[in-house]
Amino acid sequence: VPTAAAVARLWRLQKPFPPTRQIGEEREVKQLAPHKMLSLKQLEEMSKQHLPGCFYGLTFPQSSAEMASEDFGPAWLTKAFHTAGTLPKDNRVVKIHSVEEL
Repeated sequence: VPTAAAVARLWRLQKPFPPTRQIGEEREVKQLAPHKMLSLKQLEEMSKQHLPGCFYGLTFPQSSAEMASEDFGPAWLTKAFHTAGTLPKDNRVVKIHSVEEL
C-alpha cells in the first residue's frame, strides 16, 4: 500500500499515524541502553547535565530560556526535526516567536 494511501486511510478512521519519511531516506535505528534504576539524588544530578538523547543523540533544552537561546533556538529545532524525519531536508525553522514554560 502506498504511504499516502495508508496515511489517508488512518486519517479517515481518526486513528493516529506516525510522520512519514521521505522516499529513499533511511535512518539508523539505535539500540537502547538497558534500563538503569537511579536514586533521587542521581536523577537530580543527571538532569542538570546536557546528555544526548537515546534515540537521536541530541541534547535538549531544559528550560524555555534555553529554547530561545543561541545554543538551541531555530538552528537546533531544525536539526532536531530533520534528524527525526519530521521536517523535510529542504525546509527549516527560521524563527521562534515565543516560548513558554508549561
